[in-house]
Amino acid sequence: MAKVFGAVLGKNRGKIGPVYYKVTKGQQFNAAMPVTNPDRKYNAVEADNRTRFATLGRLGGAFRFASELGFANYMDKAYENAVSTFVQYNREAVSVMGGEAEIDFGSIELSKGSLPEAAFGTASFAEPLRIGLTWNTSAEEMGSDAQDKVYIVAYQPDTNRVIMAPAQLRNAGTYTMQVPSSWTGLTVHVYAFLIGDGRENKGIASGTTYVGTGAIE
Repeated sequence: MAKVFGAVLGKNRGKIGPVYYKVTKGQQFNAAMPVTNPDRKYNAVEADNRTRFATLGRLGGAFRFASELGFANYMDKAYENAVSTFVQYNREAVSVMGGEAEIDFGSIELSKGSLPEAAFGTASFAEPLRIGLTWNTSAEEMGSDAQDKVYIVAYQPDTNRVIMAPAQLRNAGTYTMQVPSSWTGLTVHVYAFLIGDGRENKGIASGTTYVGTGAIE
């Protein structure tokens, strides 16, 4: 892959002949289109690996907006983006055997950093079309701040759809998020993480907490 500086034709995206162009973080990249053999037969290991990375890519696309926040400090290179970074840190969350992908939802990471986490309770599904969550603010812990932002993320596997609640303050301690009516009767998985917003910790993320799973009433 080559990086183009000062292209006279401006920045390009997509396929032009045998070359694929893309713009990432304002920089132009181009690469030769891969040559594939449509008649090639993959062995079982290769087929499982293809399924695994296809599953990771599908998850990464669904969680893209959450990953852009949670992994912001781990996308240093121009070609890194939220999806590729999600895949990098979640390789062990997906396993494939005999063509069937299995996702360890409890180990999915959406963020990485040294910000102190809040002590999250288990997500509640008691109210129709609502997910409730409480947490111990931990604002007095060194490195944290009452103004830190809490992000709550719900993932519905059947639709591969993510709902992310508006940022809440660490010192709020509770939030109830609404989900689409189309999720009624479906199972969701819920995650939470924080981004520092104090004078000394602004932009620093916490790790991700898996706060539970349940069916939407």
